[in-house]
Amino acid sequence: MRTRPLFILGEPVKGGFFGAQPSLTDLTDDDLRTTTDLRDVYATLLGGVLGTDPAKVLDGHDTTLDFL
Repeated sequence: MRTRPLFILGEPVKGGFFGAQPSLTDLTDDDLRTTTDLRDVYATLLGGVLGTDPAKVLDGHDTTLDFL
């Protein structure tokens, strides 16, 4: 799985860097290791912005992040 930066914009977003900074020396198949599960981001947006139960959309996954 490739690591990709993700930008979330909007008035309720708490600015800053979330997740651990990836190590340049601890790679997986010559790529950075992920430090934040993208499902956590989706679950946060589904629940906090769209008012939907993330567990129903993400097959039981409901862990969220504190950026909204």
